Amino acid sequence: MDCNFPIYPAIFTYEPEGISIEFPDLPGLYTCGDDDTEALHMAREGLELHLYGLEQDGETLPEPTPANKVPTGQDQIVVLVQANMPLARREIQNVAVKKTLTIPQWLNELAEKLPEVAAKLGPGLMWTNEAEEALIDQLWTKP
Repeated sequence: MDCNFPIYPAIFTYEPEGISIEFPDLPGLYTCGDDDTEALHMAREGLELHLYGLEQDGETLPEPTPANKVPTGQDQIVVLVQANMPLARREIQNVAVKKTLTIPQWLNELAEKLPEVAAKLGPGLMWTNEAEEALIDQLWTKP
């Protein structure tokens, strides 16, 4: 099985309120959508997040059941959903995480003295991404 672009069958159940989605090979993975377009988007996003979690936990991805072997009931169809794991991994790993930061006084003073950093500090010496990048550039590029 291709672990970068795996394809799993999903059962789309059509109800008056919308479409509910389940993945028979991935217990606990359920989502929904108002229409086919949203349902497919939600199915792919849910699949990618679920598979990423399995990868992070060191679990082996289950083999997908062939679509023609998935039992369906009334108002249900099987839809094959393909995950794009390289893209999903990149998006998940590059999510910005807000942290409150305490830095040593000497580092703060150094940052405020460097013109490249001080120019990028906002009013009241507020830290910005640009200031952080300038500080990193100054500290790591000078011999």
